[in-house]
Parts: sequence; C-alpha cells; structure tokens
Amino acid sequence: MDDWPEDNRLRAVARLLRQDDAPDGLAAALAEELARFAGAAGLPFRQALHAWAGELWTRLSGGGSLPPFDALEGTEAPDMTSMIEVRFNEWKAEHFGRERAEGMAQGRAEGVAQGRAEGVAEGVAEGVERQRAMLYRLAERKFGSDTAAALARRLAGVADHDALALVGERIIDCDTGAGLLERVEDLS
Repeated sequence: MDDWPEDNRLRAVARLLRQDDAPDGLAAALAEELARFAGAAGLPFRQALHAWAGELWTRLSGGGSLPPFDALEGTEAPDMTSMIEVRFNEWKAEHFGRERAEGMAQGRAEGVAQGRAEGVAEGVAEGVERQRAMLYRLAERKFGSDTAAALARRLAGVADHDALALVGERIIDCDTGAGLLERVEDLS
C-alpha cells in the first residue's frame, strides 16, 4: 500500500481502515486524505470518504460523531455568522411562514365567500328560470301557445320572484289570454 500512488483512492480508504486505535488518529488521517484530494474534482470523493469515516469514528469513539464535513474542509462559517444566519432563518420562517399562512387563510375565506355568492346567484338564476318555465306552461295550458309565447317575451327580463309569483296569480285570475297579457304588461 505504501508503494501505491498518492492520489489512489483505494490507498486513502486503506489508510483510514488502519486507524483502529483512537478517534484522534482517524481524524488526523482523514484530514491528510481530504487534503490529498483537494479541488472541485475531488469534492464528491472527499464527501464520500468523510461519510464513510464517520461510521468508523462512531465505532472508535463509542457513539461520538465526526466533526462536520464543512468544518474539516475549512468552509464552515464563523460562529457569529453562523448564529446570525440561523436566527435569521428562524425569523424568516416564523415571520413569512405566519404571514403566508394568514394570506392563505384569507384567500381561502375569500374563495369560500365568492363561491357561496356565485352559488347563491346561480341558484337564484335557476330558480327564476324554473319559475318562468312553469308560468309559460300554465299560460299555454290555460290560454294556448300564442299567449304563452307572448308572455315569455314579456317576462324575459323579469328576475324578481315576487313579480313572477304575481304573474302566476294573474294566470289564475284572468279569463282570457289578452287580459293576462294586458295585466302583465307593466312588469317588463
């Protein structure tokens, strides 16, 4: 193994395997091997080597954990910067998370209200259409299709339930189609 090239990855793994006495020896060997494979091209191998060495470290230290990869790489943020970043991220999650949740709740409430209003409007429109259809059938049955068609034209723009109910009463009260049309002329 000593005659293997310095950049041989198997040599790095074997060297770490030989560190079976203490975590400190493993840490020193790992630091040397990580330095040996420096640069962007060696990053995936360094990360894998660190993860694998973490398993060895846990076994050697009786449950401890290896220092984080960023700390060994020297890319760990200073304590104050790290603390500020952590606090900022907590604040951001708390502030914007609550704000987002409130916005979503408000949006849901507005959507429900809009849906109800549209549902009511559709229900009213359907009710009016059904009421008109019933009045046309009654007028046709009592006075014939010409009177029913004329009544349909006059009631086309009427959407008031009370006004349509009044037309129903007039159908019952009137004796002729002409009399009915005369009495509903003021509704349109």
